[in-house]
This record gives sequence, C-alpha cells and structure tokens, in this order.
Amino acid sequence: MNPYLGQLRSAWENLAERERRMLALGGGVLCLIVFYLLLWEPLRQARIDKAEALAQARILATRLELMAVEAQRGDNGGRRATSTGQSLLAVVDQSGKSSQLGKPPVRLQPEGDNTVKVWLEEVPFEAVLRWLHELQTRHGVRVDNADFERQTTPGLVNVRVTLVRNQGQP
Repeated sequence: MNPYLGQLRSAWENLAERERRMLALGGGVLCLIVFYLLLWEPLRQARIDKAEALAQARILATRLELMAVEAQRGDNGGRRATSTGQSLLAVVDQSGKSSQLGKPPVRLQPEGDNTVKVWLEEVPFEAVLRWLHELQTRHGVRVDNADFERQTTPGLVNVRVTLVRNQGQP
C-alpha cells in the first residue's frame, strides 16, 4: 500500500498550486454530495414516511374509538334496524356480496336461527369494519366473537367472525 501512497504523493506534489486547490475543492464537493445522497436524504425521507404513517394511524385510531363509543351506547346513527323478515344467514350473505368488502365471504356456517359464523380472506380491514357496522345499524346484527389475522399486504386481513341477531329481531 505504501508504494501507491508514494505515487499519489509524488503526483500531488507535481501538480501546480492551482490544480491542487481545484482537486481539493472538487473532493470536498464530492464528499458533500455523497453525504447528502447516501445519508441525509434517505434519513429525511424515512422521517417524512414515518410522520405520514403516524398521522394515518392516529386517524384510524380516532375512527375506531368513535365506533367503539357508538357500539357501547348501542347508537346506530339515529336509524332503526330494519326487519326484512329474512333469515340471518340470508342477510349476512346478501350484505357480504353487496358490500365494499371486495369479495364475498369464503364460508358461511349457520349455528341455529340467530347465529352465523363467517370467514373472509384477504379483505381490507376498514371495509370489514364498515360492513360490520352496516350489519349492526341496518339489520340489528351484533358481533359475538371476531378473530382478525393480519396479512403480508398492508391493510388486508383474514377474518373469522361470529354474528348474532338480537333476540327481538326476526
């Protein structure tokens, strides 16, 4: 390594003073550019991305808190649950196909007249919440048990949920 350093030192010393200044200035500018592109900019972008993700998480948490408060109060937005005379299985099947889930339930399993187990795969989490809220407010169906499994794609979940129609509903 010493022979290379010796060659570089002799080449440096053979340069005119003006050339040395230009090379030193160019090297300094190159170091600044490398620092900015390899360190500063990726860190700045990561901070921006994290701030956006935090803001979205806060919005989602606020929505979930509002939905929880409504669910605890039994508030259905001033609307009464409609009684269409359909069985719980038919109501869940129709609302699952016509909702914003993106795909119908994979499996529906009735358990008596007032209970249905539903399996959904790779559906958006927020769409599931809206669908369950719609079932509660429009059809008087409540969630008895739910199991959400996060998928590798952000925002998608697999869901197993047990739905129960309130006893006062047909």
